[in-house]
Amino acid sequence: MLKKSLIIFLVGLLVQATIFVQSGFAGQKLSPEQVKSTIEGIGMNNRNMVKIKLANNKKYKGFVRSMEDDKFVLVDIKQGAISVAYIDVQELKEEQTGNETLGTVAKKEGVKAAIGIGAAVAAIGITIAIIAASAD
Repeated sequence: MLKKSLIIFLVGLLVQATIFVQSGFAGQKLSPEQVKSTIEGIGMNNRNMVKIKLANNKKYKGFVRSMEDDKFVLVDIKQGAISVAYIDVQELKEEQTGNETLGTVAKKEGVKAAIGIGAAVAAIGITIAIIAASAD
């Protein structure tokens, strides 16, 4: 009985660890340095459109007019010029080609890695549980 209780506890612990790892990666946002370097790579002109999502879930689409050390000015299609701090940007996507920027790709790859790690841990836990149960 103790063996089965221990197995159930370990499987539950592995499931909780998987959920924790996945939620930790999903909540990551871009670092200010990533945002700044990505915008520098895109450039400042009215042909290179960007879409951004801020930490407060507001979304904007426009082009970058100017950059400073801690913020940049985005000329939004609907709202005009908006000053945005690099630290407030959660997602950033270039719209000219539709290609995702490095930060967004890295975030998605991190989530994929977390899911893969979680699945592997769960598979190992289930295998251990099956072996231990069959040993009775």
